[in-house]
Amino acid sequence: MLHLPSVAIPTSGVRPRASLVLAACGCLLALVLASAGRAGVPPGTITSYSDPSINDPEAITAGPDGALWFTNYYGNTIGRITAGGTVTSYTGATVYSPIGITAGPDGALWFTNFYRDSIGRITTAGTVTTYADVTVGRFNRPWGIAAGPDGALWFTNYYGESIGRITTSGTVTIYGDATIQSPSGITSGPDGALWFTNHDGNSIGRITTDGTVTRYTDASINGPDSITTGPDGALWFTNSKGNSIGRITTGGTVTRYTDASINDPESITTGPDGALWFSNSKGNSRLTNSNNSIGRITTGGTVTSYTDATIHFASGITTGPDGALWFTNYYGDSIGRIQVAAPPPFTSAPALTSTSQEATFAWTTPLAIPFTCSLDSAPYVPCTSPRTYHGLAAGRHTFCIQANGSPPPDCTAWTIVSPGKPVVSIAGVTVSGSAATVSFTADQLAPRFTCSLDGAAYKSCSSPLTYHGLASGLHTVSVLATNFASDTSAAPALQAFAIP
Repeated sequence: MLHLPSVAIPTSGVRPRASLVLAACGCLLALVLASAGRAGVPPGTITSYSDPSINDPEAITAGPDGALWFTNYYGNTIGRITAGGTVTSYTGATVYSPIGITAGPDGALWFTNFYRDSIGRITTAGTVTTYADVTVGRFNRPWGIAAGPDGALWFTNYYGESIGRITTSGTVTIYGDATIQSPSGITSGPDGALWFTNHDGNSIGRITTDGTVTRYTDASINGPDSITTGPDGALWFTNSKGNSIGRITTGGTVTRYTDASINDPESITTGPDGALWFSNSKGNSRLTNSNNSIGRITTGGTVTSYTDATIHFASGITTGPDGALWFTNYYGDSIGRIQVAAPPPFTSAPALTSTSQEATFAWTTPLAIPFTCSLDSAPYVPCTSPRTYHGLAAGRHTFCIQANGSPPPDCTAWTIVSPGKPVVSIAGVTVSGSAATVSFTADQLAPRFTCSLDGAAYKSCSSPLTYHGLASGLHTVSVLATNFASDTSAAPALQAFAIP
């Protein structure tokens, strides 16, 4: 990691190294279920999106509007890109060297203006508000930012060596502590506290919402940059100087994972597949593009690396509304997308056929995301896993879920059958000349009937059934039913009739 300049804003070449923060856990409100992706796109496929307005993109996060939002550090703008690749740029006199960005609890995006020493807010319509403070040290090179469990935004002051808190109305509180050293990334932890990286202090910090700070050290922590909450309830972080990925439990136990492909890792986020994804940014030059890749590490420590010629100093990374990973190419002036393998959407669902009038569905996702559900094409309503329905009628049913109300949904279908063998009832036979029409029903849902006339072989039939050209005299029709569970009537229903 480069040491940050302590004087005027640089105009070219060197940029302060961003560790970002991506908002973790429930802050990613636009995430869709992992199974939603692009049909036919193999896992690991990388796509790059360029636009003249993209200028040294740094952090990226999923917005509440189903798009991705990112900071253009030297462009002094905030960018928005849809899952289809359409880019919009928002500027303003107060947007200056923005680095960190996160979705706020108020439906807006919040970002840090590194060299402007301020916090910015931008609505999904593009309206920008800036919060600054003339008090010395309150904003001192703010870097990472994350939504906290208390409904406020929390940020790191890299030069101020402090942690800041700002409410959605703009009230600022600063927390200092001797153990805070060049704080960079920050995230909301699974324990109701905020966790951050001390880049120059080679340590991980924890701060409660009342401002109590705890520092965790370990010999393996070396230049930690970004930090995120993992799907396993631990915190995961990048060691940019140590070329490794770190994991720390809420109790402070640290584990280090190394691999030859991990090279100056910068940002890290939890993916929709239950793994951690990170950016490798080695090759800090616009003229070279070596060793740039996107990494994936399972909670068990297995590392996979994905390379592509379009990756040029990968920086921020986040999960998008389409179930893919989206990242910024700082020196490539572009936004990248990498397809993720989709896990099965449901962890529990009824069998294809069931005799129960009750059905329970369960699903899982690494992050806390709001879901809506629909049964049998009814309007979608908010729901949580598991979801149980009672008193369902016999027949075919379909259950669908959407993550944060974003299509396409994930659906599963099953059929409820009545227990036991179906019993057929013949309502009657209507005779007209040499023709006879037989009407029949079953005491449960019967997808298939078979009929026999005068002892002939049973053939598939449906009600009403008409026989033509019958000879004069007495005839007998027999009807069997088979339900969805493949249970056939114990005995046929019989009905005799006469043709004059």
